[in-house]
Amino acid sequence: FTLVETLIAVSIAGVLSTGAIKIAIDELEKDQQEKAGNEFVKIIGAIENRLLLDGFSESHWNQNEWKNTNEVINNLLREQLISADSNCSTGSWEPQDAEQKDAKLVDCLIWNKMPFDMQANAKLNKDSAGFVDSFELVLSFKDKAHFEKEYQNLQRSLFKARVKDTSDSSSNHSYSFIDLNTKT
Repeated sequence: FTLVETLIAVSIAGVLSTGAIKIAIDELEKDQQEKAGNEFVKIIGAIENRLLLDGFSESHWNQNEWKNTNEVINNLLREQLISADSNCSTGSWEPQDAEQKDAKLVDCLIWNKMPFDMQANAKLNKDSAGFVDSFELVLSFKDKAHFEKEYQNLQRSLFKARVKDTSDSSSNHSYSFIDLNTKT
């Protein structure tokens, strides 16, 4: 081979390698988006199941508001949705029904890494009689740069969640973007 032919071959190989790497990165992003969407559905389903198992009284929860990502992950998900007798090391929930004493409504280490480095807070809203009437899980961006970087990933994850959530329950599950300033 001449030097020119060798350079052409190396250039073609480089272009093919770059294309293969781009395809692999796109597949990895797609997998992360789908995983996050599936986890959103699992969390909402777990909250609903806990309410169905224990009843809708707010008094069955150790708290009704989780103000930051750490509280959402370590208290709500890892303690309040996993029973104390489960095979996880984190659960503290005491189900009202003794038959559910080893219940685990989410995976032991769900959100070991927060999807797309989002910030989270959550809240059980109650009616005037003290019964839970809704649950909100709010994921937010850190700043404008974070929004620009991760918006498309979160948008695709929410789409996956909407498609995946085929709940037969009578409750209404909503996955959407809202302006935190106006709540619309």
